[in-house]
Amino acid sequence: MELAKINSDYYCGVDLHDKNMFNCIMEKDGKILYHKRIRNNPEDFKRIITKYKGSISIGVESTHNYYWLYDLCKKEGIPFYLGHAYYLRAIRGKKKKDDKIDSKTLADLMRTNFFAIGYPYPKARRGIRDLLRRRTKLVQQRAGVYNHIHLVYSQQGEENVNLSELKNKTERINMLEKFDDPGINYTIEIDLDYIDYLDGLINKLEKRIKEKAGLEEKETIELLKSYPGIGDILSLTILYEIDTIDRFPTVQKFSSYSRVVKTQRESNKKRTDNKNQKIGNPYLKWAFSQASVMAIKYSPEIKKYFERLKKRMPKQKAMAVLRHRLAIAVYKTLKNKEPFNLDKFLQTSK
Repeated sequence: MELAKINSDYYCGVDLHDKNMFNCIMEKDGKILYHKRIRNNPEDFKRIITKYKGSISIGVESTHNYYWLYDLCKKEGIPFYLGHAYYLRAIRGKKKKDDKIDSKTLADLMRTNFFAIGYPYPKARRGIRDLLRRRTKLVQQRAGVYNHIHLVYSQQGEENVNLSELKNKTERINMLEKFDDPGINYTIEIDLDYIDYLDGLINKLEKRIKEKAGLEEKETIELLKSYPGIGDILSLTILYEIDTIDRFPTVQKFSSYSRVVKTQRESNKKRTDNKNQKIGNPYLKWAFSQASVMAIKYSPEIKKYFERLKKRMPKQKAMAVLRHRLAIAVYKTLKNKEPFNLDKFLQTSK
């Protein structure tokens, strides 16, 4: 957790919602100067902070819709601080909670330097990152349809259909008359139609992403593609979720952000490591999970390493170890501008 060090004459805590925001402007000593709700409108917001401009800082808890306010503050030259949603809740825990209290609390945390900060993603790269995230969601939906077909086969006591057969449009036509019950066959037909539809959307997205993304970072993309099994889309996903590796001063912070390590929680000699595992970036975790599967598939040496891990620990834990090792390797690749070195990877993995 990183706390912002803010030195301003005025502090504005913003409790931001879809259609409105509650603002609390206060002085350094805690005196409240403005405390009202307004609609989400750039002109209205500029109007209430005009007389404080040049000596005011804005603090907003990270939400899905902070983009426009961050862009406005950046354009107007107003210091903007994005609060880390989880850590702010942990710091400011109160029995009573409403928008008015929340906005005041945010301003209090700013002026006392207890404001836990997140990372406001730059506007110039935001569009491509959101396209990549949309693609990830569509891929996950398609995987859900694959799983449903497996479920249908399992219900009917049939052997699970081969994934390669499912992905092959020519072969999967044979699945339409697999069962005696026409209702079950129609269920399969609907699932296959949905897969075709998702395939079209995913291909359309990938084409657009490849046309627009990474034009200024070809060297970095090639470094990521030096990893076995990492192609254009996976390398772009990793790159755009990270934005800049300089955000992370240590590999430990990067691993934590990527969700490839477990959080350790202990009190009175009792561990509750199953909590707080969702702090970090779920898209980076997904990307490194995919990279691990691809590395096993395309690198015989990494596959042997993974098989050795499975002899010492459960498969799920072995995959987690490999995922963590790949995240560390990617961090060093981006920091040192060096391509993937298989010998070095296997040596450090020991």
